[in-house]
Amino acid sequence: DRTLAVLSPRAYATFTAVAMRVVGPSGAEMIATRTIDAGVAADTWLARTPGLAGPITQALAVLEFGVWPLVSKVRPFTALENDAQDRVLDDLMRSRLDLKGAIFQGVRALSLLSFFSAPASRGLTGYPGPFGNERVTITAGMTTP
Repeated sequence: DRTLAVLSPRAYATFTAVAMRVVGPSGAEMIATRTIDAGVAADTWLARTPGLAGPITQALAVLEFGVWPLVSKVRPFTALENDAQDRVLDDLMRSRLDLKGAIFQGVRALSLLSFFSAPASRGLTGYPGPFGNERVTITAGMTTP
């Protein structure tokens, strides 16, 4: 229901599926309920960094449509069950092929950035938020517990 600046609807769906696998069960629930929209956050980050937008969208296309032996699957990534998605991501992560490792590192980094930059994720980490605002003053940040 939002206009995307960089990601296509398919890339958005692929990225969202990856983010749900990367951030763990509690984070995946927050994405599933749209408490955090990691896909929109990623699209916003990519719009601000056009040098990354091309490689990341290509990586998402390879992840979604790429087939064995480059990506260890036959069906689209978004059509796979959670276990199968985990196996695909694990294969990318452990591969000695630089391209596969780069795909994993890129989508993982953007997933973590997009998810954990959302204020709603702070309850999972205990991070109170940036210092120097009404909730977390500079003085509070400088005191030793």
